[in-house]
Amino acid sequence: MVIAGSALSACSGCALGHRPAPLGWVPWEQGVIFVADGAGDFRAASQSIRKAVGEAGLPIRVDPFIWSHGFCRIFRDELHYTYARWQGQRLAAEIMAFRQAHPGERVHVVGHSAGAVVVLAAAESLPPLSLDSMALLAPSLSANYDLRPALKSVRGHLDVYYSCMDWVYLGVGTQILGTPDRGRVPSSGRIGFTAVPACPEDAWLLGKLRQHAWEHHDVTVGNHGGHYGAYQQGYLRTLVLPRLLEGPPAGVTVVPGEVIPELPPPRLLPK
Repeated sequence: MVIAGSALSACSGCALGHRPAPLGWVPWEQGVIFVADGAGDFRAASQSIRKAVGEAGLPIRVDPFIWSHGFCRIFRDELHYTYARWQGQRLAAEIMAFRQAHPGERVHVVGHSAGAVVVLAAAESLPPLSLDSMALLAPSLSANYDLRPALKSVRGHLDVYYSCMDWVYLGVGTQILGTPDRGRVPSSGRIGFTAVPACPEDAWLLGKLRQHAWEHHDVTVGNHGGHYGAYQQGYLRTLVLPRLLEGPPAGVTVVPGEVIPELPPPRLLPK
């Protein structure tokens, strides 16, 4: 079921969600950030995140999850929705393997553009509260994509970064080709996800969703509002990583060093 409704926020000067503390205030932790890059296997987002984490001296692994059909195969990656979701099943299996091998460490997931398909499919396949946090950078999915199944696996927040200035890739491009989930509505990377709770459980799940519109002053930290703005170094260090690595929200109990129950790995769907 797709959640219908108006966008939480369109192109406005005020992003939803709080402005995080500088990166120096983020608690240091052991853990991993799995990154699904956008279409075409350029790995620009994962390399940029790895650089930002390394320069900040954070003891966190950054693991690119390679899901693409191959280098420069942009259209194939964007249009083969079933394949991208199958790759999400693979990512879910990797996450479960990491959880079982490192039960006391945190797991964070980031998806850029079409990589959002992969990370959301992974989250939908995982047991509840398997992920500490998730971020979507310029996601190319439809604005009315149902996030509730994915949110069940997130302990903290799902942060979405979108921009009305992303009119080439997520404006003209998705109007011509459609979104990866074969939608013909505006992309979430331009206007945010539409999310209207229909019941108390929906309200609890959607309370984990924080959407951040591009603001003009984000230019000062390197994000000019385009498709690649959200993984520029200054923006990552100032906004994205502090939100990704912060603790769970009030009311969510996480026992330090807890052991995730051993569960069978997610079933892989056929290609």
